[in-house]
Amino acid sequence: VSADMERSVCAQRGHVAYIQGKHSDNYPVNALRNKARQWVTTSHWLLTDVDLWPSDQTYNVLLRLLRASWATAPKVAIVVPAFATRHKDMKRMPANLEALAKCIGRRECYSFKGYPGAIPAHHLTTNYPFWWHQTTRRIDPSETYKIPCFDTMVYEPYIAVPNTPVTPLFDERFTGYGKNKIQFVQHLRMVGFQFYVAPKCFLMHAYHAKSASRHEWRHHKLAMDHLFGQFVNDMSKARDPNALPLCTERLPQFTSILKYNGDNRQAASAASASTDDEDLQEEPG
Repeated sequence: VSADMERSVCAQRGHVAYIQGKHSDNYPVNALRNKARQWVTTSHWLLTDVDLWPSDQTYNVLLRLLRASWATAPKVAIVVPAFATRHKDMKRMPANLEALAKCIGRRECYSFKGYPGAIPAHHLTTNYPFWWHQTTRRIDPSETYKIPCFDTMVYEPYIAVPNTPVTPLFDERFTGYGKNKIQFVQHLRMVGFQFYVAPKCFLMHAYHAKSASRHEWRHHKLAMDHLFGQFVNDMSKARDPNALPLCTERLPQFTSILKYNGDNRQAASAASASTDDEDLQEEPG
């Protein structure tokens, strides 16, 4: 298998790195992410999955945002909102904002892991209605939405982060399906990263059958949940003073992405979350 990978088209265009293990082992997703990071040569890298495809302007938007003054700070993560569609035909996946708006209007597209009219806890903090509000207006990169607090402990956005030692590694104890990306995002939050939401671009999930790892999650879930709780408790003891708090009031989960009604969380402060808040566990739906 490794010889075939080394001869592949991907290897001709870049590097193919792999980890050898036993078939019975849980998929070493975070170890593979750390392996991939060793080959990054750009100033930033985007945490995404192979089944999430960027819109046609994502690269250009990110380049423009990285020139903003706030993006020069060493601890900045840029969220790229993720969407999904009912379409199984990938040719019908929206690739630009106009097509996405029409797809949402027909109730055929919705926030990733959600459904029409509902945004799941995993992506609630992105604030999709305000993202659309900014996306449909002319704004300067300096006005990019800065997330004031996390609505939930299970927030798992897709993000662009600096390719520097300041950005922590993925915790390789997290294997298989579930909690692996959440762990990394919580690590960024705990060490003081600030999160901004990129307007005018998005990721679109390509339909596929559920993976074997997803089916096996129910057997692996308790171990990963326990590990995640332990990880959060350990990190909270060394929490950075600039770490974003948990929100005192959540954004509405049942809402229209295309209709913005304001955000009461803007007044949230670091004092609104104690170390006890960090122990709150919410399970993925």
